[in-house]
Amino acid sequence: MGILVLNSMYSCVGQFIVIRTQLMGKLDQYKEGITHDMDLLQAMMESNKHISEPGKVIEHLSKIRYKWVFLSEEDRDYIHGCDTAIEEGIRWNDD
Repeated sequence: MGILVLNSMYSCVGQFIVIRTQLMGKLDQYKEGITHDMDLLQAMMESNKHISEPGKVIEHLSKIRYKWVFLSEEDRDYIHGCDTAIEEGIRWNDD
């Protein structure tokens, strides 16, 4: 009977490890998506799209804000800067 319990316990631990690995993989994919979205936002801001096409940038910001709890403090600060640039009509780059 002890062997059966021990085998069941190892089976549960093994399943936990598999599930945890799958979840970590999903989280990594989610974070990669955030990085992609932030890179796209940076490209939009650097090309001053927030002035020529503010609706497009605002829509993209909404997509990123949906993931707010997963954003780094640096990304959040960047988004606040984008908000200010949009509201005030400030050019990001003067190229």
